[in-house]
Amino acid sequence: MRPSETFSGTFSAYPAEALLIDLLRSNLTGVLKVEAQPGDDGFYFREGIPISVGAASEEVEEALVSLVAEGRGEFSFVEGQSPPPGSTRAALRTLPVLFAALSRPRAHERVERFLRTHEDRRIRLNDTYPRTADPFGFPPPLEKALRGLEASVPVLSLCSGDLSREVLGAALLSLSLADMLSFEGQDAARRVVPHSSDHRVGLSEEPDLVLHEEAAAVAAGPAMPNREATVTPSSSPQSSLKARRAEIAQAVDPLRGKDYLEILRVTPETKPDQIDRSRQYLAKQLAKGEGPGPDAVRELLNEAFEVLTDPVRGVEYRKLVKNATTQKTLRKRQAFEARPKLARVAAKVAQGEFAQAAFLIDWAAALDPELPEIAGHRSFLEFCLRPGPEKPEFAIGLRLAMEQLVAAAPKSLSLRLYLVILYVAMGEREAAPALFSSLKDAEEHPLYPLAQVAVAALG
Repeated sequence: MRPSETFSGTFSAYPAEALLIDLLRSNLTGVLKVEAQPGDDGFYFREGIPISVGAASEEVEEALVSLVAEGRGEFSFVEGQSPPPGSTRAALRTLPVLFAALSRPRAHERVERFLRTHEDRRIRLNDTYPRTADPFGFPPPLEKALRGLEASVPVLSLCSGDLSREVLGAALLSLSLADMLSFEGQDAARRVVPHSSDHRVGLSEEPDLVLHEEAAAVAAGPAMPNREATVTPSSSPQSSLKARRAEIAQAVDPLRGKDYLEILRVTPETKPDQIDRSRQYLAKQLAKGEGPGPDAVRELLNEAFEVLTDPVRGVEYRKLVKNATTQKTLRKRQAFEARPKLARVAAKVAQGEFAQAAFLIDWAAALDPELPEIAGHRSFLEFCLRPGPEKPEFAIGLRLAMEQLVAAAPKSLSLRLYLVILYVAMGEREAAPALFSSLKDAEEHPLYPLAQVAVAALG
């Protein structure tokens, strides 16, 4: 966020509890306004801490609790805006507000979703939780139960105690948001982040990530004649796909919810050479080392750079950022940002980088769920993750849906190339070559070599 500028959004896209904790982490000073409140009304923050201005602290705290519990509506945050001169001020405690809000009935659905996501895992308090004081103001029975989290325990064992599921869930979600809770199990810790999505690729089975020759054309058999197109996954075959997705999410998390200008820490007037220097600097600071996480950060920085320095798209995007002051205009900006991410999915699939592909699909779906290509990318990725013997039957069930998606998005080369590979998996010796030969100007598409080898394998 740039000083004296307004960041606007909706709590459906940027959860209120995540916004509250992110303001605290970022030490931001300014005013949070909800539903276009007139005049000086709003919630003021000083270095990330909410403060009561000209009113009783209890009243302001209750209003903030109600705001977070409701979790609906539009908001705007203006950095650098100070409270009215001469007003009385008192600091509020953020973490008790967070727990109180998530304990309200209106937040139960979010809390329950969090518990369902993590109930098969083990958790423990990490080193950031202060042992000498309770920063959340938990009631004594809850505080006593949480002392057992010094060691790793199953979430389900906590749910079976005397505490209500709602209160326990509110506490665990609060601790997770504050990064005071460590998770063990299928995913690394995942706190609620802006633009989070419940639409995730189904990965209930751990796929075989040693793709060998069939990595080049996921539908063709193991006797692949052209090894030049073979792609080996960038990460170790022994590492977990879900762990890599979690690593990506953790690395990209600080940049989610920001526009491209905020990501590269530039202004609309910054010149291309300065934008490039900022990109290079941030890549060194935020994407150290190698692996799925740093790679994803570098690619996001490159995505922002390419858009902002494009003579056509850059002008269009700056207008979208400037006008993103309502829910409707914010959606337009988010829809713009979804396209570059979805465009990278096909390349990740072609390279066998399924974790990054799944992450990009989910992110694009959160930004613009109306994109018809999303369902096609998600379904084809699930096809890729199926064991070899299951692919033909799965392709048959997917065929009609993919044909309908191609009809709905006739300009999408990715969907048509996916359909070619599905035809190959079903042994369609006429349909696959016919569709493939109809694709003009597709040679530069990352999926083209895959489809080419797959069609050739039909004989």
